[in-house]
Amino acid sequence: MGLRGRFVLALVVVSALTLAAAVASLVPPLEHRLADDRLNALREQVRGVRPDIEELPARDLRPGARHARRLVRELARRTSGRVALVTPAGGVIADSDPDVRTALPALDEPPTGVRWRVQRGGAVLASGLDTHAGPLTLIID
Repeated sequence: MGLRGRFVLALVVVSALTLAAAVASLVPPLEHRLADDRLNALREQVRGVRPDIEELPARDLRPGARHARRLVRELARRTSGRVALVTPAGGVIADSDPDVRTALPALDEPPTGVRWRVQRGGAVLASGLDTHAGPLTLIID
């Protein structure tokens, strides 16, 4: 291999190392920023729908109630996630995808206000609601 070949090889190696270093330093902050942006968008969606759910009469906050299902499906469409409205005991009032076999994210206790966590590369948000049917939790996964 001549001098020209060694020079080209050295340039290729240096370029590859530079690219690898750039990826290693930029990807983790970018993933964190994307998760933060997703959480901010979810919080805004919850702020918008929270009064609509809290103002529903108790009869519309029972399992299978049409109004609760409609609100949950609409929120799921806007957030591109699974949305559920559950009781403190874990009973499901409405689920945007009731046929899914996976369980909803477990909550240690019903939240007061809005709580969130990042898991499995995605965001899970839970919001406590004070409704006419008693306390409920809105979960967005």
